[in-house]
Amino acid sequence: MNPDDGMAKSKQFKRHTSPSDWSRIRFLCILSWSSLSRNGRALVLLTFVLVIGLSYGTTLPPLLFSSFIDAFEFQTTLTPKALWLIVGFLFVFWLSNFVRELLWVIVGPIHQRIQKQANVHFLDHVLSLPFQYHLEKSTGKLVEQLNQGQSGINLIVFNALTALVPTLLQTIFVILNTIIFLPLPIALIMSVMVVIYLSAVFLGVQRAGRFQRRAQKALIEGRGLLTDILLNIEIAKAFNREATLVDKYDADLSIAEKLFGRFLTVRFLLGAAQVTIMVTGLSVALAYTIRGVSEGNLSIGTMVLVQMYFLQTIAPLANLSRQYRDVKSGLAMLDGVIEVLSLPPTQPAQVADEPTIVKGTVSNIVFDKVTVELGGRTILREVSFEIHAGSTVAFVGPTGSGKSTIVRSILGLIDLTSGAIQFGETPKNQMPPGELLACTALVPQDTVLFHDTLENNLLFAQPKATRADLKRALHQVQLTELLDRLPNGIETQVGERGLKLSGGERQRIGLARALLRKPDLYIFDEATSGLDPLTEAAILADIQAIDPNATKIFITHRLNTVSFVDRVFVVQDGVIVEQGAPKRLYGEGGRYRALLDAMQREG
Repeated sequence: MNPDDGMAKSKQFKRHTSPSDWSRIRFLCILSWSSLSRNGRALVLLTFVLVIGLSYGTTLPPLLFSSFIDAFEFQTTLTPKALWLIVGFLFVFWLSNFVRELLWVIVGPIHQRIQKQANVHFLDHVLSLPFQYHLEKSTGKLVEQLNQGQSGINLIVFNALTALVPTLLQTIFVILNTIIFLPLPIALIMSVMVVIYLSAVFLGVQRAGRFQRRAQKALIEGRGLLTDILLNIEIAKAFNREATLVDKYDADLSIAEKLFGRFLTVRFLLGAAQVTIMVTGLSVALAYTIRGVSEGNLSIGTMVLVQMYFLQTIAPLANLSRQYRDVKSGLAMLDGVIEVLSLPPTQPAQVADEPTIVKGTVSNIVFDKVTVELGGRTILREVSFEIHAGSTVAFVGPTGSGKSTIVRSILGLIDLTSGAIQFGETPKNQMPPGELLACTALVPQDTVLFHDTLENNLLFAQPKATRADLKRALHQVQLTELLDRLPNGIETQVGERGLKLSGGERQRIGLARALLRKPDLYIFDEATSGLDPLTEAAILADIQAIDPNATKIFITHRLNTVSFVDRVFVVQDGVIVEQGAPKRLYGEGGRYRALLDAMQREG
């Protein structure tokens, strides 16, 4: 089966998962199996074979050693039978420990592959979620959910394959050997001890898990806040609010601290109960065995076997408690990832770099009674207009009037409540989103850059651009002086979110990205608001000169910067109240003129 097919099945399943342990386990099994190649799956099957062999193999050394004790009978010379038994004991002991170490070599690559594919799958899904989700989410919380998921997979995969499953199987095999090779009362004592012990583990971990899940949720909230604070460090310092933010972070962590304290208390009580159960079981078994030896009913070898089997069971059971807690913790840590992956995607994460649709298809745009409602609020109300191919238009109006929503509707970032959008002769809902976005270039007001070189930030828009193309685009947006000033030129690191550069420089890099893309449709959303008047005028002149066949859309509230456009759409309260050429609208003395006059009075 193709891993991608497995991922698709995993996505289909996840939409219907519930937060039970079985659904978490099923989710992880589907994700893990689909992450592995044919060789990887063969390794998993080999691992289970080795685990079964290892689990039974660890029960043989006590059996061989007790037989050696009875065969040796404290003689001064070894009998052939005793010699073979002690050699067999040493060989099986070595082999079982060798296989245990071999498991780590096999499980390691399996774990790394699952971890890698899970991370890639998570990012792929997050990028495919609706734009509205990204407007409402907390980046810090999302990152912490991924980190928790990674930790959960680590705990579950390693514990399941190298500890939990081997321990359970070993306990079962020890009980079976006890039934076969030891008196029935000993087998009953061990079985009762194991049942009581496992019941205590199950009940204790269930109770502790409730506190841990609540603590993990509080921790996610706190770490999400931490990420938000660090992302907005400039505004925190500007308003001198560091102490307030630290107090808020401390309050969130205090909740997690209190819940973790309750978790540790329950864990202590569970541990104390386990020790008591184990020692009681061993005491009863030894008392029965010693009495049997003293009465001549049991051999010394039998007593040794009882002691070794009980000790061999007690140690794994003590570890089993920890392993079970770890697996339960790991399953709880998957909740955040499952929550995100359960959200249905609306767009593919893959976007074509080279569009396959006919050039110019998206240049002509028609809105037909488009209505958009978000969060119970109507943003656009039956908006209708047409933008002709190769024209330059502007959407103007006060803040919150719906200008940016029109752009997001064009790009497919939000869903329409009613109405339709058409590009040329093609309805928007029949055009693949990746194809549409490959034919457009957006220059936002706040250009955010990756923590990478200037060159790679430019190549993000057009990976096939040459170094000459990059420098030409930088020259067009008046950044030649910046390029000469940077210590490593175009290979200089721009810092996280591009904070090493000024706001105006980041805006111009956003413009350069758009120029490199050479699309059918340019969208400039307050793209020059951070520039000085002279630079803005020069760049606007360059924009007017680029590709006369491309459609250009400007979103702005500064009407004097778009006097050159072919058509202006005045947006107010989600409705287009005026449209036409700038000069004609100004002469009509309507809303457009009122906005322009008010802006000029303000200076």
